Amino acid sequence: MELWSDLAYRQEDVRIPGAIHIPPAEFDLRNEEIPKGLPVVMYCARPNEATSARMALLLKSNGFKEVWPQLGGLEAWVERGYPTETLGVGEALADRIPDAGVLELKEQDNSWA
Repeated sequence: MELWSDLAYRQEDVRIPGAIHIPPAEFDLRNEEIPKGLPVVMYCARPNEATSARMALLLKSNGFKEVWPQLGGLEAWVERGYPTETLGVGEALADRIPDAGVLELKEQDNSWA
């Protein structure tokens, strides 16, 4: 289970196959999406982030039996040679290109619109 912010999720083009992405801010609303009765590995965007450990404790207190935080996050998973999937260039870039209408630099006065 990926516990990344939406921004971190869009910036990363490597995933753990089958991972469910639930941002920490939405965890209370969406934790029912996590299948009960199956092992759950939770990981964060950064190696030293403690979110996965906190969320693992929360799941255990809600009746999940096999829950573990992935120490070292996605980086450690990749370093250990565990399976990953890579998004195609188009998929990865599509989320990274901001909507041109959101912020435009006005050429004439160098201010943000």
